Amino acid sequence: MLNKQHVIGIRCQDFGESERFLYQTLLAYFHKDAIFFIVDELEKTKNFPENLHKLALSAHFIEAQGLYNKGRIAWACGDYFYYVFYKAVAADFYWLIEPDVLLNLDSVVKFFEFFANQPDEALVTHFSPADAGWCWYESAKILLDPPYRCFFPLTRLSKRSIEILYTKRQSLSADFFAGKYTGSFPNDEALLANALMAVGVRPVNLSDYFPEQFNFFSIHPFKHKDLSIRYHKDQILHPVKQVDFYKNLIKVQLEALFEQRLPRTLRQAILDEAELQDLRSYANNLFSQWMDDSFYTPARLNFILKKLVLYCRQDTNLHFKKAKVVGNELSFFMGQVKAIVFVFESQTIKVYKRLHSQDLNESNLPTETLLQVWPIQLLDSFERLQKQVAQILQVHENKQAALKKRLLPDRQTDRQTDSHFKLFASVNY
Repeated sequence: MLNKQHVIGIRCQDFGESERFLYQTLLAYFHKDAIFFIVDELEKTKNFPENLHKLALSAHFIEAQGLYNKGRIAWACGDYFYYVFYKAVAADFYWLIEPDVLLNLDSVVKFFEFFANQPDEALVTHFSPADAGWCWYESAKILLDPPYRCFFPLTRLSKRSIEILYTKRQSLSADFFAGKYTGSFPNDEALLANALMAVGVRPVNLSDYFPEQFNFFSIHPFKHKDLSIRYHKDQILHPVKQVDFYKNLIKVQLEALFEQRLPRTLRQAILDEAELQDLRSYANNLFSQWMDDSFYTPARLNFILKKLVLYCRQDTNLHFKKAKVVGNELSFFMGQVKAIVFVFESQTIKVYKRLHSQDLNESNLPTETLLQVWPIQLLDSFERLQKQVAQILQVHENKQAALKKRLLPDRQTDRQTDSHFKLFASVNY
C-alpha cells in the first residue's frame, strides 16, 4: 500500500536485528517507499542496506535549522527526528517509532488502517497533566504552566503539528543560546505535550482507541522479545530489548573505559613481551570472571524468573494475586497475608512461606517457614523447575478463588478484568 499521506519513520542509531525485525513488521501495512530510517549521525555516518530509505540527523542539519545542540540532544529531543522527516518527505501524517517498540498485534494492518481514517493532529501515549516529580517538570513549565507530559516511543503527528513544534523549538533554541534560561532544555515529551496544548491542539492517547493493547507499554522494565511474543498476544510493548542493544551498551562502556581512564594509568607502562602477554591474559581472565559473576549469572536468573512468572500466570490455572521478582527472590502473593517465596542462592533454591501482618500499624517482619530446599541445578531444566513451582503454589493457593478461576470459560476475559493482573502487568513485568 503506497500512501504518502501516511509515512512512518524508525528513529534509530544503527541497523541491527531490532531495526530489521521492526521493518519487516511494518511491511505488513506500509509500502517500502513509505518506511524511512531516521538515523542519529551526530558523531559519524552509519552504514545501512542500500535498498532502505535512510535520513540522517546530523550536526550540520541541527546547525542549519538553528536548533540547540548541547548534551545528549539526540536522546532527549526525539522531535528533531521529526524535523528531518518533515524536511525530506512530503506527507499529511508522520508516524515515528523506536526500535524497542514491539508490535505484537493480532493484525498490524488493522491497527494502522484504523488510524488512516482518524484526523487527530497528535497521537501519543500516556498524555496527562504532569506531576511535580517528573524529571522534565520544570523545563516543561517554560512552555505551559501547569504543564502536561506524554511518552514518545510511538507517536503520529500531522504536518501542521510538526510545523508548530518546529517553530517553537527554534524559538526555544534561540532563548537557550542567548542564556535566557539556565535549566534543562525541554525534551521531546515536554515540547510535544505543551507546545501543542498552548495553541489548542490536544494530543490524543493511542490507548483511547485501543484500550487493551497498551498494557505493557511503559518506561521500564526491559522486556524480552520472544517471551513477549509468546505471552503478550495482541499487545504493543515497550521497551523490548534485543541482544544488539546490550552489545552496544557493553561496547560503549568499554570504549569509555579504555579511551578515557585506563590510558592515564597505563600509558607509562614499561613491560617486555612476556610481561605484556601475562598482563593481557590476566585482564582477559578478570573480565571473563566479571562477566560471569556480575552479568551472566544474575541476567540468566532474571530471565528464568520472568519466564516462570509468565508461565504460571498464563499457561496454568494457578491462582495468585501478584508475583514479584526482587534480586534473587521470586514471590507469589497467594492472598492478603500469605506469600510463597523462592530464594535462589549459590547452591540451593529455598522455598519459604511468609505470613504478613494485616495490621497496618504493625511493623514486625513477616513470619517465615522453610518449606523445601532444592538443588540449584534445577535451573538447568526449566520444565522440571516450573513443575515443582506449580506443585508448591497449587498446595498454597486460595482454593475458592482458584475454583472460580478454573470455571471461567474465557481466560483472556479473566485476564483483562482481573485488577490484580493489571497491577502486576504495569509494575512487575
